[in-house]
Amino acid sequence: MKVTLAIPTNADWRRLDKTRESIIANTANPKLVDIVIVDNGNTFGYDMSDWVSGFNNEYAGSVRLEVIDKRGGLTTAWKRCTDVSKTEWTVITNDDTTFMPLWDQIFRDLIKKDLGHEIYLLCHPYNWSGFAIHPSFLEKFPWRTEFPSGYHEDDDIYLRVATAHGLTKKSEVYSGPIYCLPYVTEGREYCFTHSADNADSKRSAHYTRWDQRANAVVFHKYWQQVAANTPGAIENKNGMFFKAN
Repeated sequence: MKVTLAIPTNADWRRLDKTRESIIANTANPKLVDIVIVDNGNTFGYDMSDWVSGFNNEYAGSVRLEVIDKRGGLTTAWKRCTDVSKTEWTVITNDDTTFMPLWDQIFRDLIKKDLGHEIYLLCHPYNWSGFAIHPSFLEKFPWRTEFPSGYHEDDDIYLRVATAHGLTKKSEVYSGPIYCLPYVTEGREYCFTHSADNADSKRSAHYTRWDQRANAVVFHKYWQQVAANTPGAIENKNGMFFKAN
């Protein structure tokens, strides 16, 4: 089974180089993993072609670049990832994710034995830093492209899924429609690890951080934080409670 690995990026070279190295070292079958690097305008016109070409020369499979000319938010990048995917499953990761040994085989084995979820969170410890998604999921929960930057996209998806299924507890969401360790199994089917410590990053001059405040404004148009005992309150992935506006 072939899969697409799609990686949105802000052109942070330390992060990108480490990610590239871990992919090359830890992909079990490169011929069955197509890689797409997605620049959604966050490099502000910097041409990543040479870096992607070098990656393609080192990798035994296929690596290509997708450029979104107009700067958009993370959901814009995610949408491009799934739009350009030519496989049944699209794996999307952050650009500072380290790939675990045989990660692609781990994923294939996982969905063979535990098929039935439409989205699989596969990263430790920040689950949404690496996930696999099926087209049937997007038919029900299309990307909300109005998010202008980064942060809160995963909260929005999570709460929409919970609402659609009538679920209010995190354990129910993460063992039902969304697959997430450790709620489903005590096994170790993690495919990626993610470190939030990027203090020593050697960033390009074109790198820019996401604007969390801009996304918070959009998020709170749809969701309001409420007390845990509020009727119909949904426990989110961080243990807070929300209801739709």
